[in-house]
Amino acid sequence: MRVSTDEQDGNNSKPNQLKVIDTYISSNFTNFDVKTIIYDETMSASIPIQHNKNNEDYPEKYNFRQLLNRPELIRMLSDAELNKFTDICVYSHDRLSRDEFQTFIILTTLKLFKVKIHYCCPTEQSTNSPEKGSKFLDYMFSCFANIEAFKISTRVTEGCEINARNGIWGGGKPPFGYTLQQIPNTKKKNKSQSKLKVCYQEAFIVNKIFYLYTTGYIPSEIIAEIKNLKLNSIYSRKWSTDAILSILRNPVYKGFQAYNKRGGKRKPNRNSEDKFIYADYNEDWAIISQDIWDKAKQIRLQREASTTIHSTNFLLRDVLKCEHCNTVLETKNNGNATGNVYFCPNKSCKKIKPLKANILHNSFFKLLDIDITGLINSNKNKYNELFDNYVNLFTSKNKSLKTEIDIINNSLNEKNLLYNQGIEKLKYFNAQNLQIKTKNAFLITAINNRLVSLKSDIEILRAELDVKQKNANSVLINKTSFINKILSFNNFILDLDDSPHAKRLFRMLLLDTFDSLYINENLEITIVLK
Repeated sequence: MRVSTDEQDGNNSKPNQLKVIDTYISSNFTNFDVKTIIYDETMSASIPIQHNKNNEDYPEKYNFRQLLNRPELIRMLSDAELNKFTDICVYSHDRLSRDEFQTFIILTTLKLFKVKIHYCCPTEQSTNSPEKGSKFLDYMFSCFANIEAFKISTRVTEGCEINARNGIWGGGKPPFGYTLQQIPNTKKKNKSQSKLKVCYQEAFIVNKIFYLYTTGYIPSEIIAEIKNLKLNSIYSRKWSTDAILSILRNPVYKGFQAYNKRGGKRKPNRNSEDKFIYADYNEDWAIISQDIWDKAKQIRLQREASTTIHSTNFLLRDVLKCEHCNTVLETKNNGNATGNVYFCPNKSCKKIKPLKANILHNSFFKLLDIDITGLINSNKNKYNELFDNYVNLFTSKNKSLKTEIDIINNSLNEKNLLYNQGIEKLKYFNAQNLQIKTKNAFLITAINNRLVSLKSDIEILRAELDVKQKNANSVLINKTSFINKILSFNNFILDLDDSPHAKRLFRMLLLDTFDSLYINENLEITIVLK
């Protein structure tokens, strides 16, 4: 017997299932010594198997204990392995399973242990016959169970989406920083509804987490800091790196409740943010500002792309470029020989030899170690030279970007034209009779394969074009803003020490302030700001 929830009633309630099974046993096992073992389960039969990539696709024997997620089902199959029974009675196919691969594993395992399965529901008893037609019916009923599971899942998902868009909490424990406030249910008066309400003691900790993260702290350091606060709400939560990252990823803290962040039981992995379903912005839910959220997201995405992006000893990595070939300098640790070095990976450019990291870092700090106000008043030529270099490089960079955008657009237009021509040819063949389709089967297959390849090329080109256009949309800043940005960066780094946290903060500020640092063979650095 199986029900999805304790509230399930009607034909599929446990008492009704047991009654039908008892009737079937009394009618079909009259000459047997019947000893009954009841397997009573309350959980969904749609939960997919725990897929193990190391398993063969079609092994002779499935390890059901590793693959299945249902304790009572595992107990039943374990008893079958111990020969505790020869027959198993189930109310219907959908009570056994609603997942086709799970069904296949169960039936394969029972067949291996020579256990016969009986479906007791009157409308499904025809599948118990040994005749060939019953096998087809058995397969059809299993398919219907799987389709019904999909329909139920779709209806539940649609209901949850509507609730989410209306700001109604979808169920389960609220996010850290909130409690649940009961509200009237206008549709089903016997079922309660709730919405989120800020818990201010926990909200204080959420604010602290975002502040620390955006000032260079990593999750393990954040955990140590918030534990030092010694607040009651800290001890009621298990703090881990995943717990911190879960808070940093949750858009509810900026005032947007989101649904569909994960794929559910069938697809438990986290969805990308473009698949989230959002309620309208609610000021009452917002714990942090949009600016703080954007800054934290930028840092999080940088760290996801490269775990060492903020903690590297190569402080100018990713922004340092060769002035002659515009190539980003790469880094290498040569050990005791020459230590950490930057080098130009462009083999055709031999202008810059490997440069020691500490010498380069000193050159950069010396460039910034200037009296900005004094420079403007006393040495305008030097100030103008610094700004003019920035303008020239900015203009050159944008000109190069526009050329690249034109090339990508031309290529994209060509690919789109070929793709549309392929679609038209397929439409032509689809409208023909079977004889013509058969005669041109090889050509139709080739067109389909070409369309798949073209679609992939178009998606790649669009993504590349999007990046180039965003870079091309950057704005040339005026002299005052230019020098103020450098001054602001200087003021931030004045008090930094040599700790890992300080290095991370420096890297974050560097990547946020500078687009590029161009260097020549004389260790002269030209700045391009973002």
